[in-house]
Amino acid sequence: MANRYSAKLLFYYDVAQQSTIAQFEERIVTFEARGPKEAIARARRMGNKAEYVFKNAAGSDTAFQFLGIADMIKLGVECSDEEVWYDVYRMKTSKADSRIQPDHQLLDRIRV
Repeated sequence: MANRYSAKLLFYYDVAQQSTIAQFEERIVTFEARGPKEAIARARRMGNKAEYVFKNAAGSDTAFQFLGIADMIKLGVECSDEEVWYDVYRMKTSKADSRIQPDHQLLDRIRV
């Protein structure tokens, strides 16, 4: 029986002529696997398959490289079909509001 998993994959934009600040991407993928070892192998295959090389806006060769799996979770019965990730953690109740972003910041983040 297959289980649902989500993996947070870490990628690096390897740019020729790069500055001291590097650019990374975290990507969450969701898939089914029969167990944890198969899930890790599948996530790695997905990361490796996503690699490519392109010319950026400045004309420099850029490699989009898979670095590895940053995190992974099993999505159990507590998750609906629409859920792809969750974190459970403890913090002071007074800090909860600071975790919620106002609409204008969300709009900036998704580049509407």
